[in-house]
Amino acid sequence: MTSALTDEQKKFSVGSLLYTRKGLFMMFAWMLWGDFCFTMMEAVIPSILPLHLRGLGASDQFISVLMTSLPAVFNFTITPTVGLWSDRLRTSWGRRMPFIIGTIPFLTITLVLIGMSDQIGAWVHQNFFSGSAVDQAKVTIILLACFVGLFDLFNMFVNTIYWYLFNDIIPEHYMGRFMSYFRLVGTLAGMFYNFFIFQFAESHMREIYLGAAVLYFFGFGLMCLKVREGTYPPPEKVAEGPGFLAGVVGTAKSFWKECFTSRYYWYFMLDPAIMCLAAFAPFGVFLNKSLGLTLGNIGFLGGLSQGAMLLCFLFVGRLVDKWHPVRVMAYFSAAGAFGAFGAWIWLFIDKPDPTMYIWQASIGGLLFAPLAGTLTQVGGMTRWMRILPRDKLGQFSGAMCLVRAAMIFVAGFAVGWYLDFVKLFNPPTAADPEGLFTYRYMFLFQGVVTVVAFYFHYKLYRGWKRLGGETSYQAPDNTVDILKLPPRPDDDGRVIKPLLYIVIWGILGAIISLGVWTAYYIFWNPNFAYAMVFSIATAVTLILSVASIWFIKFMERP
Repeated sequence: MTSALTDEQKKFSVGSLLYTRKGLFMMFAWMLWGDFCFTMMEAVIPSILPLHLRGLGASDQFISVLMTSLPAVFNFTITPTVGLWSDRLRTSWGRRMPFIIGTIPFLTITLVLIGMSDQIGAWVHQNFFSGSAVDQAKVTIILLACFVGLFDLFNMFVNTIYWYLFNDIIPEHYMGRFMSYFRLVGTLAGMFYNFFIFQFAESHMREIYLGAAVLYFFGFGLMCLKVREGTYPPPEKVAEGPGFLAGVVGTAKSFWKECFTSRYYWYFMLDPAIMCLAAFAPFGVFLNKSLGLTLGNIGFLGGLSQGAMLLCFLFVGRLVDKWHPVRVMAYFSAAGAFGAFGAWIWLFIDKPDPTMYIWQASIGGLLFAPLAGTLTQVGGMTRWMRILPRDKLGQFSGAMCLVRAAMIFVAGFAVGWYLDFVKLFNPPTAADPEGLFTYRYMFLFQGVVTVVAFYFHYKLYRGWKRLGGETSYQAPDNTVDILKLPPRPDDDGRVIKPLLYIVIWGILGAIISLGVWTAYYIFWNPNFAYAMVFSIATAVTLILSVASIWFIKFMERP
């Protein structure tokens, strides 16, 4: 069918689906509405549950295990299984929708049970544990753990399959634009929840849970009814002999062979997986506090950056589609690798002036960071879908989740060990009673991880170019050795200059920021030592920036 389509029609087609402009617009609208409902529902559990459990007297360790370890177990086991299953499923509803629609009632019920857990706990305690040593709070905590476990189980199905649906129903030519609108709507939903709903988390906890359940059941459910998948060719047969067990063994062997015996796909999986080792996100607030910032300052800077990025989301999707997400991510990853150790300056600055810090960070947050940040957010997931085989997206994504889960498990120990090791050389002092200066050394660990991860990103990009690049890429099978592929004759090694200019624009923000700090310590608040640190940092950043631009050109060679 698709071979008979014109080039213009192909832009509105994906598989057996062929959209008109109006049909494409309506599909986008319903998908974005679903994203709003899904984001609002997902915001409730992580934001309210800790308050709920703490109010019942649960320990921090219990909260951590329930909210972190349990979902990780489901992610490790369910994601690859369901991903592979959905790739091979064929129904009148499609191959992804049955998993999403089938779990809507169960997710809704678990949200209602979580919202009513206090009342259910009181009833259970009164009827089964009245007069015993077990108090009502403990009964409620146990019930909550069971309800949350069920929620995580069913939500893992949706969180696994929902993203694969994009690949099956959204035309490749418009994937970047959809992702930009998707990120925009998700950000707006998060802002709406934080501004207008979260303030009632303790006073109206039950009502928020029940409201999320109703919105998800009717709002997200309506999206599922309005968005339809196309038809798919029959799945490949796994020849391993008769019987159910033989089929399972054959499928497992095929999964391993296709996903884990290809050098190219190992590059793809190791790039994001290694980045998971730098799991310092929970400690970012301590780094900012070591610089003298208050929680109000940190919130202001985060909100400023988020607001500026909202505007960029409106148009960056078109740029990602135009320049190709694989190339967009390669350019920015190269620049990030060369600037990975830039935070070394804060080892030599005691506490910068908070007002000055906010002003210079605001300039970067408004002028330089949003464009680069939104391009990488939109390009990241779009790149993932443009690299993996379309018909086996769930299978390869599941393999990637296995590798990432292993890295996350290691990261929990590695990050803790690293910080404890650094604390040996930075004990608390009278000036730093909490020992916050330790967190200024996070950049060393993060920098090494970033550079190592970029090595695999670079190898993947070179393989992508040899496999056809932007013009004729086809996802390879495990028999293709990208190291033996010759340069393609249609690859002229051309650098996309507008994209390179945006990379330079982001680098310019860092250089200007360092220059402002230098001027500040020379003219407004004279401090020769600090001025020298920022002057040296400016020169080093300029040299590394030139090197990163040269490397991007080197990376584009045929």
